[in-house]
Amino acid sequence: METPGDFSVTKLTMGNQTMLKCNSLNMNQWGNMSAIIGQNSMIDCATKMKTHLAIQGSGFNNSLVRIRGIQTDYLDSRHYYNDVTIECGDATTEIDARKQLTQLCKSVAIIGESSVIVPAGNCTGNGNSPGTGGDTDVESSATYTYCYEDYYPIPGDYDFNDIVMDVSYNLFKQNNKIIKVEVPVKLVAVGATYSIGAALQLINILKSNIKSITVTNGDLNFGNIFATQVTESDKNSFAVIPLYNDAHHAISGQAANRYMYNTVKGHENYTDASPRDMTVTIEFVTPIDYFGLDNMDLFIARPIINGYYEGQQDKTRVEVHLREFWGYRTANGANFENNEAIAGNRTWAIAVPNFKYPYERVPIFKIAGTDTNANSGYPYFQQWASDRNQAKDWYLRPNPGSTYR
Repeated sequence: METPGDFSVTKLTMGNQTMLKCNSLNMNQWGNMSAIIGQNSMIDCATKMKTHLAIQGSGFNNSLVRIRGIQTDYLDSRHYYNDVTIECGDATTEIDARKQLTQLCKSVAIIGESSVIVPAGNCTGNGNSPGTGGDTDVESSATYTYCYEDYYPIPGDYDFNDIVMDVSYNLFKQNNKIIKVEVPVKLVAVGATYSIGAALQLINILKSNIKSITVTNGDLNFGNIFATQVTESDKNSFAVIPLYNDAHHAISGQAANRYMYNTVKGHENYTDASPRDMTVTIEFVTPIDYFGLDNMDLFIARPIINGYYEGQQDKTRVEVHLREFWGYRTANGANFENNEAIAGNRTWAIAVPNFKYPYERVPIFKIAGTDTNANSGYPYFQQWASDRNQAKDWYLRPNPGSTYR
């Protein structure tokens, strides 16, 4: 289907091997909207797409949306592009838009550089043939803030600033395939008072296909929560990349005084420190099609103290992963499932785009038994945490004066 003008729609369903070609696409009205694109099908928009809805692909990651830009007043997980590849702009335009889109879909490329094939035909016109590539292209993600509570399975003060890291990733591509990944990691804040380490586990990346792993400016010389990268990886199904063994030492160069760094301003037992920048570089033997947040299990760990968890005498550390990675604890990590009764229905780690994390001892949501939300960082966090279809913009609505940055 081809229309020379603007195309507005609230519900759109496209079959297999079909094409919608238009000047601009407007799906920017609130309501019960949806768009489903079949296999080897594409939307080709000559200008920008305006959207407030999610787009669902075929499930085989071979549905394509080609746009020259994206316009939305409210970009969050409600606009998730599932199993869809987005081509947006060229090498010098719409760079920020592509960074935003990496939050929402697994595959983002400049126009003409995706690997999606749409055969030419009566319903698809000239279709789409992948570009040949050649020079190395670099695609950069948005920045995500990873925040942790360290004392699993005890909630503690639940302010989610015990460890705070800003993380992004850069994909280096040739011939539309990823040959190298860089993961910049910035240790921003340490609100813990004892030794905490951190590592990155590469989920669903074959260890045999990793040519090299390099960590620039990591800190493994102080503390012993993690062994070397080779030793850690040999014990596990996926590569485990230690970043630092002691967060206090990593951010300040010392660990004799367990100050809290960058969580409170103007207090003698809390101090400011310059964040520590680290970079993980991964090169592949055979180029891969996809790398994103689904592959990045960035977790923290602390030594097991005061004995051990029942039945887990062989474990040396307690690990805190994002909830979606709870099943990927490492060989030395204590088993989460055995502690569910103590932990309750809580989370100990979150990853949010450019998050403003709470001050020290300001819980992320309202403390039970109080009458107002004034003593919480994010009044709507609990609503979202209980049902992730609710209050999806909770992280955009902090209580005034409750966050460090």
